[in-house]
Amino acid sequence: MSDTRFIRILEATRKLLIHYGYDKTTVSDIAREAGISKGAVYLEFPSKDALIHALMTHDIYAYTEQIFDALQHIDAEAWTFSKIYQISIDLLVNNPLMMAIVRNDQRIFGAYMTGLGQEWVQYKQVGRYPMLSMMQQAGAIRQELDIHSADYILSLIVHGVAWSETEHFPYGQLDEQAFIVALGDLLDRWLLPADGGNREASRAIILDLIKQFNERKHHANTRNPDE
Repeated sequence: MSDTRFIRILEATRKLLIHYGYDKTTVSDIAREAGISKGAVYLEFPSKDALIHALMTHDIYAYTEQIFDALQHIDAEAWTFSKIYQISIDLLVNNPLMMAIVRNDQRIFGAYMTGLGQEWVQYKQVGRYPMLSMMQQAGAIRQELDIHSADYILSLIVHGVAWSETEHFPYGQLDEQAFIVALGDLLDRWLLPADGGNREASRAIILDLIKQFNERKHHANTRNPDE
């Protein structure tokens, strides 16, 4: 396999999916956009669905990596769950494909929708709920908080952001950055203990999740040399 060709195909697929959607995008279209032959696409991916699956996996990992990279460049005092959420929302609103994944967007994913829900569920299962539980046990978020309810509410916030049309906000254009800051303040007041919680524990949990993420990513990116 050629890594350069692999990435070119993913980039072409992403562009066409966002613009035309799954049902109107063919493998021939993708090959033309990538500047390669249709046969070369099939050398990398056995089917159109396998290609979409690879793109989703790649972009989910890339999105998560962006979050973790941003976290590693903030002050230790800022290592709170609300800060993680602020960063993830900020990156989400600037990532059209991730927004479409969160929405299970029918226009973009069309006939591929059936498998899409499970892909996103698997991503969430290794993310927010375990992190909330670990942070509560470590004293980084309020002990009396019901984690299942909190997980559900945070999921609703993400879906609300993904489905929102800020240019049609009833009171005029929404300042996205101001919204993200306000959301972080709201989450801090809701999630954190009165003393601010155990920031060091919060940081240690995130660093461990980064380590686990990198191991999963390495495993996902490991290819059979005979392919």
